[in-house]
Amino acid sequence: MTRFSFLPPDAFWKGDFSALLSRSIQLRDPLATGRPNIPGNRLDQYQGGALISKTALKLQPFYGSPDSNALTNNTQRFPEKTTIGDQFTIRMDQQLPRHTTLSARTTYGNTGGFKPNLVGTPGVGYTEPLRSRNGSLALNSTLGPRTVNEFRFGAMNFSDIAHYIDGGLPTVKSLGLQGFQLPGENEKDWIPPMPRIVFSGNDAFTPIKYGETSDYGEAALSMINNVFTYSDTFSHQRGAHSMRAGAEFRRTLLNVLQQTNARGQLTFQGDTNAASSGYSFADFLMGIPRSSQQVALKPKGLLKQLDFAGYYQDDWKATSRLTFNLGLRYELFLNPYEIRNRFSNFDPKTGAIVVASNGGQAPTSEYNKPLMASLTNPDGTPRFPLLTDQQAGFTPRRLVDTQKKNFAPRFGFTYLVGKKGNTVVRGGYGIFYTRYPRQYLLQTMLVNPPFAGLLTHSQAITNGVPRLTLDAPYSTSSTASVAPLGLQRNFLLPNNQQWNLTIQREIGWKTVFTLGYIGNKGTHLFRTINLNGPIPDPNKPGAVMRLYQATYGTSSVNYRITDATSYYNSMRVEARKTLSSGLTFQSNWTWAKGLDTTGTNVNSAILDMENRGRDRANSDYVRRHVITANTQYRLPFGRNGRFLKSTGGWQQAVVGGWQVGGIWRYQTGQYLTPSFSQSNALSNNRPDRVLGVPADLPRGERTPQRWFNPAAFAIPPTLDPATGEARFGNCGRNVVLGPGLNVMDLAMYKMFPLGKSERRSITFRFELFNALNHPNWGNPDMAITNTATVATITRVTVPARQTQFALRFDF
Repeated sequence: MTRFSFLPPDAFWKGDFSALLSRSIQLRDPLATGRPNIPGNRLDQYQGGALISKTALKLQPFYGSPDSNALTNNTQRFPEKTTIGDQFTIRMDQQLPRHTTLSARTTYGNTGGFKPNLVGTPGVGYTEPLRSRNGSLALNSTLGPRTVNEFRFGAMNFSDIAHYIDGGLPTVKSLGLQGFQLPGENEKDWIPPMPRIVFSGNDAFTPIKYGETSDYGEAALSMINNVFTYSDTFSHQRGAHSMRAGAEFRRTLLNVLQQTNARGQLTFQGDTNAASSGYSFADFLMGIPRSSQQVALKPKGLLKQLDFAGYYQDDWKATSRLTFNLGLRYELFLNPYEIRNRFSNFDPKTGAIVVASNGGQAPTSEYNKPLMASLTNPDGTPRFPLLTDQQAGFTPRRLVDTQKKNFAPRFGFTYLVGKKGNTVVRGGYGIFYTRYPRQYLLQTMLVNPPFAGLLTHSQAITNGVPRLTLDAPYSTSSTASVAPLGLQRNFLLPNNQQWNLTIQREIGWKTVFTLGYIGNKGTHLFRTINLNGPIPDPNKPGAVMRLYQATYGTSSVNYRITDATSYYNSMRVEARKTLSSGLTFQSNWTWAKGLDTTGTNVNSAILDMENRGRDRANSDYVRRHVITANTQYRLPFGRNGRFLKSTGGWQQAVVGGWQVGGIWRYQTGQYLTPSFSQSNALSNNRPDRVLGVPADLPRGERTPQRWFNPAAFAIPPTLDPATGEARFGNCGRNVVLGPGLNVMDLAMYKMFPLGKSERRSITFRFELFNALNHPNWGNPDMAITNTATVATITRVTVPARQTQFALRFDF
């Protein structure tokens, strides 16, 4: 696979930053009074190179040398990404007396492989093997000529455990970095060997990390899920009605450790701040991070959950041409609880963290001792309000309310038009609920103090001594702040209303043409709001305030709520031809528009909590146009074709039986949001739009070096000149169109029978992937403060043209 990266030049590693002078970037000494200039930007010569951190130099093997000295996409690597998998299924059917059938099935599956890290460092990355084991037992009983009952029992075991591979590179342990908990022997490779190291500012170099993407931290992941399901379905035919009723009971046991940024994060942000040299990588080379995040390691959670669902459905054939489908489903999801009561949730009403309890008795023996040591006052009390579920009036143990009104009606119809019946009109409407979002619970109530938590540390330099260093990035000289997380206690389950209307007509040549409209509306969707985000202070013009600053300082209090919505409308056109004369094909075009008030990343807090509609925009995941086509054609040569029928022997073997096929996919790009890394009083990262300057470039001017026009955006002022108040940037969400996709795969193949019976054969295949060799670019850097890389693209989503020859022996 291909990896594009932005790596520091070799000269930077030596302390020579003189190349930055031509860009008007002057390094300064943040450890000296007045931050004097570093002459010539030569950190290696300044004070004899005494400011260069030996630990920083030991991390150079993570990067290696770039391909060029360009301060943009300067490195291309081709690491190996492997994928392995195997699966088998065993099934048994037995006919029993009294018209009863017993069926049993078991399935075993494994998938895995090696995933190289973001930079493509040889041998560095992670594996994430998935193990799936499931079995089912079905008892089907015929109770009469029109009545059937089916009982099913199913059991499933699924595991997903990440293992990080350091490839012999430096680790927290080998470098002797201070302040890091070392995991137990049996879980050592679940935890990333190094913290995530991020650069921002003038040049945002590729982060030092083990994962494949730049956006997310390295998670500790060990998930073992066991599910047991009991269901019964009763079917009865009466006149024009086919009726079904059923119920399902599900019991889930989850043994899970999921902890984002499990080894923490160090951020180097070069700017004019007194604790910075003015350039992120120079700060790194001096070992002076701008901030750090410390994550207290925690044990696995042990969750239990019960679900129930029931339904009734009636398929009514009203006439020979008209059929109705009517149904109603009810779902009851009992929110899970943790066996040892290691749940905690934020309460906006009191500003307290609420813990699950046993009749009001807090599980103090389960508290995370290293974490609470940093969050305890000298008198032994926590530095934040801590209540039990009983004291706060929360649902015992579960901490969130059970929703009991999840009714889901469905309606559909089919109508045959005309005497020939070659035109069909179909339509339908239904409401569908999302099962309890267990993933969101794992990211909130299972990672909160006092059982787990994220501590944030900020840089300060006193008498030339930095509070945070690369060797000891977690401060012991100051009080760390905690950033609690919460899940709306009375949240409503997300639901999706779906409706559609299609017309389908057979147009001859065994071809069917379909024209359809599809729409849906998402309601009560999850999104995150920072309850402790800065807002204008109504009593102090030009100042800001935070609702919980007295307790949590400037730390975020990310709280998940269910007030987001989405809308989707699309037209779909399709032509499908079944096999005849050796030809089959299918092609379709979807023209769609989606609007929503939340993106795909529910972890990202909305911009303005006092104006939640500001994030309404084009949906991240909806592409305006998507066209797909696939075809397969048997060439008309040889014994079964129109030409060269009479050839025999070796001629027949050469020219007969060839088939060609292809798949083409075209889609327009994803909508993207610009940002900037500096912050004003509102911690805003949304820029201003520059009037009269379009952001999207004409199609012919878009290149990987400049995909959009950064001059269309500007950093907002600290205070609005017109009002004197702090404000957010006026740029909307998803205002830039990213690169699209255009991929065509082609294949030619032929089967050679071995012997007359054709029970043995050899198949030869010649395949071209991305046959047109079209460059399919990833998304550009959207941070306008990354002056060297903004609007540039560092990766491709589909590799360049690949050719493959294959032989397969069937017997």
